[in-house]
Amino acid sequence: MEEITLDSEWESNRKKEIAHQYHLKKVQEMYLAIDQSKLRGQRKVTRFFIDNEYIENGYEAKLPKLCTLVYMGLLLHNNTKKQIAWPSFKTLIEHTGERNRNYISNALRLLKECGIIGVVQCKKGFKTLNLYYFQATDYWISLEHITKRLKLTDSLAQYPIVTLRSI
Repeated sequence: MEEITLDSEWESNRKKEIAHQYHLKKVQEMYLAIDQSKLRGQRKVTRFFIDNEYIENGYEAKLPKLCTLVYMGLLLHNNTKKQIAWPSFKTLIEHTGERNRNYISNALRLLKECGIIGVVQCKKGFKTLNLYYFQATDYWISLEHITKRLKLTDSLAQYPIVTLRSI
């Protein structure tokens, strides 16, 4: 009886592998049909990257949409060598379309609570300069245990802390 299970499992895996190889071949054929001169450059310096974990681990789905817009606004101004950004609130308001500074502030707080960004503040006179740094995904707080989309007024303090590094 176990041999049949192993055989059927092996057969299933083999079928998946064959299907995968078939799709790779088809994708390669379709890629060759694309006019390569129309593709964007691989080393384009005016491009920002969102960590795959932001999507794959449910941050985009569970954080308020404004958090994603603010995160993208920060990434747009990211110094990729140092992993820091310092856009003003006015700049973030322009990028997100959100006019309420408190909402922007709450989105930044949630991103910070999740461990996605860190913030260093320098108060100079009436102005505050915020330096945002992007933390490694190992230090992000897992949202796996949260079943609903968070609101801007929510806090992660009400949930047990689990980092992706500890999983």
